[in-house]
Amino acid sequence: MNNKNDRKDKQIETVKKFFNQISNTYCKDRYNQDSCYNLAYLTRRKIVYDMLAELSGAVLDIGCGPGIFATDLVGLGFRVYGIDLSEEMIRRARDTARENNITDQCLFKQGEITNIEFPDEKVDIVLCIGVINYVPYFCDGLKEVLRVLKPGGILIIQSSNKWSPVNMSYKYITPVIRFFRSRLEGRQYQYDDFVLYPFSPGTLSYELYNIGFEKMDVRYYDFRIPYVDVLFEEFSIKIAKRFQNLLSSSLLGWLGEGFVIKVQKPEKRKK
Repeated sequence: MNNKNDRKDKQIETVKKFFNQISNTYCKDRYNQDSCYNLAYLTRRKIVYDMLAELSGAVLDIGCGPGIFATDLVGLGFRVYGIDLSEEMIRRARDTARENNITDQCLFKQGEITNIEFPDEKVDIVLCIGVINYVPYFCDGLKEVLRVLKPGGILIIQSSNKWSPVNMSYKYITPVIRFFRSRLEGRQYQYDDFVLYPFSPGTLSYELYNIGFEKMDVRYYDFRIPYVDVLFEEFSIKIAKRFQNLLSSSLLGWLGEGFVIKVQKPEKRKK
């Protein structure tokens, strides 16, 4: 148990430190530039909004960051609760709410997915976007999500795709490039010291089912070609957009670097 808690605590602290450091530029770096990297974030957000269509009620946004979704969600008629590990992200989310005059419809506080300080069956919808791959004991978090959802409530969860070409290249090829680059340039490069836990779509769907959710939909996105997206950015953006239209819901969707799953908590729990 101590090893589990130590591993969890170390991950929390390193992830929190990372997001505190980038809180100033988070939106600018991910949502306001024309690149394959930013296209992935914009596409992910659109998928989330599509999955929210015809839903209503209270939304818990886990990993809310600087309030990326808050203004749009309030505009769509949702009551918004947001939690995030990073105190700097929460501060900026509150600033976003004030700037957009939505403080009456939003509540933000520091928190994390494996210990959600909400009562049972509190919310109608949970968003878990850009979170689960940072969580070493993800099942604990998914059980907490199930607990705070009302019967019939919806979870929309995103993950990096373990078997995508982008992830496979970063896992096996990029470390080799970094090694030789450091030797050629005569200096060491510093990298984030937290661990990421990508899933295959099948594995995450299976775990969600085991915990008690019923699958409704899955969408894929971010069809970058590894390294080509850096060398030939404009061409890569066109290809990524074309692939998005063709492959997001097809059998070849697994080529996408990310995926979003929509599941439901049953009206009556499984026995």
